[in-house]
Amino acid sequence: MEKTSDEQLKREMPIDLYGRYASMRNIIDANRKENQKFRVLDVGGRGNLMKLFLPEDDVFYLDPLVDTKDSNYIEGDGCAMPLEDESFDWVVSADVFEHIPEEKREYFLKENVRVAKLGILLAAPFDSPEVRKAENNANENFKILSGGKDHIWLKEHIENGLPGEKQVEEFIGAKGFDFQKFHNRGLFLWENLQSISCFLENNLYGNLKKEINDFNYFYNSEVFPYDTVQPSYRKIYFVKKDKGLKSIEVAGKSINDLLFLDTIKKAMDLVYKVDIENKKIIQQKDIEIRKREQELHEIRSSLRWKIPNYFYKIYKRRVKKYIPKFFFKVLNRAKSFSNENEKEGQKSNEKYINKVLNMKISDVESIKFDIYPKPRVSIVILAYNKWQFTYNCLKSVKENTKGVEYEVIVIDNASSDDTNALFKKVKNVKYTRNNENKGFAKACNQGAKEAKGEYILFLNNDIVAKRGWLVPMVDELDKNKNSSMVGSKLLYPNGTIQHAGVGFEENKIPVHLYYKGTPKDQRTCERKLYDAVTAACALIRKKDFFEVGGFDENYKNGLEDVDLCLKIRDIGKDIVFRPDSVLYHFESMSEGRFDYAKKNIELFMKKWENKISSEKRKFIK
Repeated sequence: MEKTSDEQLKREMPIDLYGRYASMRNIIDANRKENQKFRVLDVGGRGNLMKLFLPEDDVFYLDPLVDTKDSNYIEGDGCAMPLEDESFDWVVSADVFEHIPEEKREYFLKENVRVAKLGILLAAPFDSPEVRKAENNANENFKILSGGKDHIWLKEHIENGLPGEKQVEEFIGAKGFDFQKFHNRGLFLWENLQSISCFLENNLYGNLKKEINDFNYFYNSEVFPYDTVQPSYRKIYFVKKDKGLKSIEVAGKSINDLLFLDTIKKAMDLVYKVDIENKKIIQQKDIEIRKREQELHEIRSSLRWKIPNYFYKIYKRRVKKYIPKFFFKVLNRAKSFSNENEKEGQKSNEKYINKVLNMKISDVESIKFDIYPKPRVSIVILAYNKWQFTYNCLKSVKENTKGVEYEVIVIDNASSDDTNALFKKVKNVKYTRNNENKGFAKACNQGAKEAKGEYILFLNNDIVAKRGWLVPMVDELDKNKNSSMVGSKLLYPNGTIQHAGVGFEENKIPVHLYYKGTPKDQRTCERKLYDAVTAACALIRKKDFFEVGGFDENYKNGLEDVDLCLKIRDIGKDIVFRPDSVLYHFESMSEGRFDYAKKNIELFMKKWENKISSEKRKFIK
């Protein structure tokens, strides 16, 4: 077995295990003559941990339940060992005596004495009213955290009873041996740390190995040597079969209040980190669940689902007895038709996208925007590669924006394609090319600073505007002083809904309402106030935008818009959905759109988790 340094053991071994084995090692080493090598038997020492602490000695372990090819393993029962008398210098047991039935404990003690030549070391929790109460409390804490399950070995202790110190000491006295009793793990600290340990057993799903090892090292280095206060959870008996064995001096110092509090604080810091890590994982799972729910909603909203389901209900409820056989042929045709219809709808997005991406810069026509000295609206568009979408967006804005004086500001986030060349064909646009990709928030804030209009319109470059899209948005802010930000109805090319408002799940994750539903759904055809709308197309008062600090630049390409909406709500202003402003959206065409999703969620939850409530059910019902 490869040697493991004590520093490594302190770091990697749980505090309860390290304390037992280190105490036994210290007693054995204190009785070692120069270069003396011992034969040591660890009874019930599954895994041969004692060997890690005594690497120079011949350490064997005896256990009835281990199936191993380890040459140091001895199969056997500690109450009837298959070994010769005094065949080992030391016989130790760190985690077995309390698990032996009461009627067999004396047999176990006799066997330890018979096989040992020099000394016996026995560590175990022993019965007392204080220990029983502490174990009950620890088990109850575990049950709360595990959904009602008992802790396996605490339950065993409670049901079978712990061994008594009197039994052990009377047995040793009858044999005429001297002994020392050491206190290990002060009971009050043990109970507190055991509760935390129970929490970790039930909640440790994240990768916090370093943090746990850091705590192990702190306790095993700074606390363990002095964790000898009474009453203690565990006692270690040092039985001197050989009268020449030395007595061990116990450290005079014990844990003071400051060290106790520091230990609890470090343990609670670990619990906090575990809780944070678990929340991250739960949030990721929630996102996955939301995606599955959206897929299910899409299926149930499709003709492929609705038509067969409609006929089946008729068949089941009304005409089951009289329905002719040819109905099943009609039903199969309906299924086939709806299936093909669904497939065509799904293909339409891809078909359009492929068509757009096959455009060549040499084939596109020039676009020239009108110049207004005092534009009411400043349209800010970010561009990052896929110049074809930027071109189609600009063309649709030029062709379908009437009745509002506006300017166009384009921020190019260091595109590597023909985006720069495109703007030689687009006239009267404020075009700024960045030397690096600054991300959504920074680039939007950059564009907003150049805005002349009283309103700023943030528009994704993968949007295609429909006729009359901007007038309802401006009308909303003109007529309603408390309206601060306006969102549009956004459709996929196949006509299903991409955005008709944003709500929050019970886990506080924002979701698109009525996602991939029909735009004719009456619930998506009414002006509504929401907590948030998407900034893929959103009009906001410039004054309010800068009052709340614009987009939070700590986000990276995700949740900046929802965060902005909540900041607007915080100053008492309204977020409005206008269904009469309609555009097409190809959604998330930017490269690296979801690279920082996990960090964005963490930041969002830190800022808003306790300030938002789930409203999805209210809107969807």
